[in-house]
Amino acid sequence: MLTLLALLMLSSPAHAQAYEAVPERLAHTEVFAFTDGSSIYTFHADHRFELGPVGMSGRTIEGVWDDVDGGLLVTGTWSWMNGLSLPGDVREMLLNVTPHGGASTKVGIAEVEVQPAYFTVERLQRVAPEVLAERKKAVAPPSK
Repeated sequence: MLTLLALLMLSSPAHAQAYEAVPERLAHTEVFAFTDGSSIYTFHADHRFELGPVGMSGRTIEGVWDDVDGGLLVTGTWSWMNGLSLPGDVREMLLNVTPHGGASTKVGIAEVEVQPAYFTVERLQRVAPEVLAERKKAVAPPSK
């Protein structure tokens, strides 16, 4: 049952506007990045993915992403900047990311330009390193 507030939000022009999904945005820009306040999630048009901390220490991920059933499947090596981490920690993370309106801001030491977005982590699991190698081949641009 929808509440009156939910009905008002759904019927308002601001919420009725459809925003481009990340793959559509990357069709006309090289990078889409957003933050959760402690990490910066960066999707590149060539399907590279990077996650790094806003500050001087925190989680890092280097890998690739692909559009899977409306979600963004990230496969990468997880590590930690300025801390201990397991070598060869490869994981898959399925994200639902919804960019929304608003001005971009610069965050972190590197002053990365991030866009406003809502997101949820739908799934996170360890995978074999071979899975990362396969994913990299699957999203690589065709050889010329």
